[in-house]
Amino acid sequence: MEYTEEQIIDMAGNDIVDYAGWVKDDFVCANNFYLSDTVQRTGKTTDTELDYSEVVAEFLYKNKFIQKDNFTEIKQITRKKPYYTNKEFSSETSKLVKIFERNSLQNNFGEIIDISVPLNNFETDMAGKIDILSYKKETNELFIIQIKPHSSNETILRAILEIQTLYQTMDKENLINDFYFIGKINSQNPKIKKVLVLEDGSTTNQEYNCYMGNISNLIEDLQIEVLQIEWN
Repeated sequence: MEYTEEQIIDMAGNDIVDYAGWVKDDFVCANNFYLSDTVQRTGKTTDTELDYSEVVAEFLYKNKFIQKDNFTEIKQITRKKPYYTNKEFSSETSKLVKIFERNSLQNNFGEIIDISVPLNNFETDMAGKIDILSYKKETNELFIIQIKPHSSNETILRAILEIQTLYQTMDKENLINDFYFIGKINSQNPKIKKVLVLEDGSTTNQEYNCYMGNISNLIEDLQIEVLQIEWN
């Protein structure tokens, strides 16, 4: 089904409130907006021939959901349990770790300290997970890394909003302390960076190569590093 620009804008507005979360005391909680149908929808508007993702991104800017380096309606979740999963992982047991090591991403982002890091406090929180958390001790940088393998059919807009939501959802002080006190990081004030790794062949990577305008502005304003890698 195809839509006009006005229809896409209306759906984005409805999803922010109805699909994305809840409204309480005039506060919109948009923690799950990145999961909405509107964010994942592909195509061009029938009247203005604009990509749906560009229209949604413009909607976010015009309605001041994006301000400086923040998505203004994301609610932080304080996790009472440890963030550290204590999982054993290797390139043989994790596809994401395999992609990380095969492309020597440790040269850019240091050592993997955990994978599939949960951010929820209760099961009903519906918070996502960090694919890979890595730490580069030489520069005291902690990396939140989301990997989109070649099989991913996610839009670039979804990938951008997902990693930003994860960044704002996590209780940064608690997460840092968890990994500091078990010796996984060397400092209690590392610089936290967000990284999208896009594998060749994925819809996410293909869209990233095509989009400019509002999508490029989102990546820049939210200070997200994008790394494209080959599928091999």
